[in-house]
Amino acid sequence: MSHESIIQWTDGTASFFTGCSIKSSACANCYAPPISARLASFGQESYEGVTSKNEKGVLYFNGKIKPNLKAAENVIKVKKPKKIFVNSMSDIWHENAPISYQKKALELMNQYDHHTYLILSKRTENIERILEETGMPLPKNTWIGATVEGDVIDVETKLNVKYRIDHIRNVDEALVRFLSVEPMVGPLHFDDSDLVNVNWIIIGGESGHNARPFHLEWCRNLIENIDDIAQRLNQKIAIFVKQPGRDNFF
Repeated sequence: MSHESIIQWTDGTASFFTGCSIKSSACANCYAPPISARLASFGQESYEGVTSKNEKGVLYFNGKIKPNLKAAENVIKVKKPKKIFVNSMSDIWHENAPISYQKKALELMNQYDHHTYLILSKRTENIERILEETGMPLPKNTWIGATVEGDVIDVETKLNVKYRIDHIRNVDEALVRFLSVEPMVGPLHFDDSDLVNVNWIIIGGESGHNARPFHLEWCRNLIENIDDIAQRLNQKIAIFVKQPGRDNFF
């Protein structure tokens, strides 16, 4: 899936491969599996077989990864510079992706380096290894991000999801380091050390048919928390509140 995006913080999306797997509670109502299943039903080979249904009939990513290079390249080869959300239908640092897929994606992004590439991941622990194995640098205009959806536990690492921040902080080549607190599934509080060298934070509730509640108090408290830390660190941290979600409570 590669097109002009309705996501407010990007101009378009480019998925070099498709498919993913459940990483934490944020994945429960992910937008991407239903879209992938629909595209597969239309005969798009890149999306065939990457989703399954659970016992309740809910679609989820089953861990299979399929290449989607041609569609992604069609997006990034345009001459007009854009902000491109990378792998909106997957996770570019996914451990199931063949290293050849990741190397080709990085090669193409470096080739078309007039764009700004926003790479958001729940698998930031894989960044250093993949960059080393591919032998490829990040494109010069890369914004590197981590999803931090609340004070919740990562399914695979068994750690609080805030561990993901350290891994993006260590990416020296990144132009911008950002966090996505979306979907915000519960209260979240940062310590000063969490936000060192973090430049931008997105906050948003969950949308869609099965959206979980979003309490505006969580958002207000988090904004105050971020602002207080920014003052203590003497550091600029931009905040973008994307949406309050389907159900929000005062």
